[in-house]
Amino acid sequence: IQMVYLAYPGTHGAEYLQYNVVDKTVCPAAHRESYTESLVYMPFCYQTNSFKDIYSDVLDESRLPTRKDYGLPEDKVIYCTFNRLGRITEDVFGIWVRILKRVPNSVMLLYKHPTVAVLRLLQEARNQGLEPGRFIFAGPVMPKVEHLKRLTLADIYLDTLVYNGHTTGSDVLWAGVPMVTILGDTFPSRVGAALAMAMEMPEMITESFEEYEENAVMLGTHHAMRNLWRKKLHEKRLSAPLYDTARWVGSFEAALREIWAIHEANEEPRDISPLDPGNRHHISSCNNSTNKKWKEEKGDQHQTT
Repeated sequence: IQMVYLAYPGTHGAEYLQYNVVDKTVCPAAHRESYTESLVYMPFCYQTNSFKDIYSDVLDESRLPTRKDYGLPEDKVIYCTFNRLGRITEDVFGIWVRILKRVPNSVMLLYKHPTVAVLRLLQEARNQGLEPGRFIFAGPVMPKVEHLKRLTLADIYLDTLVYNGHTTGSDVLWAGVPMVTILGDTFPSRVGAALAMAMEMPEMITESFEEYEENAVMLGTHHAMRNLWRKKLHEKRLSAPLYDTARWVGSFEAALREIWAIHEANEEPRDISPLDPGNRHHISSCNNSTNKKWKEEKGDQHQTT
């Protein structure tokens, strides 16, 4: 029995792969016929995240940096996306330019990768009548926990369309930064919506370029609404399914048991929808010596100086 998970966001079209792990947002019923594998529909989001154990420092405000620490403007609304620059399509960039024009006291923080794209984006901004200085490019920060802490300095995350932020999306939500995403028509363009649903914040999902732009401008110009979204997101990080590792594991274990039962009965693979165990499922805490060693080897353990 072979199952694909996280390797590629879509069908692999390979006869030797029997199952593909999805959810009903990234793969709605209308898309089912496009998959060659039998599908494992996870109850909330196909993604699993153990941020509560590995990156709990991000929740401690006393351990977070300031904008001054990273040379970011303290009096500006900071939009951001830390997706690879190659995911930025012409239409999305045009919307970002319009958003920045409509929210004068704002800047856009982008990931400086690949670097060859930086000058092209700045030239396109000039072509569209926007001062290039409204874009700020940031390089990588290691270990990852420091990257997540830096993300907390942004106000609003603007998702890309053709290929949403997947890991990037989970990162910004854990950092407590509200998202504006567009519901696309393929697996990779629907992940932002899946993350928002698993965070129990469907208001972060838009279904058109117009709605995307308006929501981004609304959050950029209405401080109270931006704070309301941020407060809700901060609370949901500890209660919503997206970061509930034990809950996800319980569903996945149920899926594996069902897949094995199908195999033992000599039946053909079929779509399955494992149940949500709620808070009844428990796994060992990651705060044991083995995982502490793993975190230290990965460089993600908080170090005091």
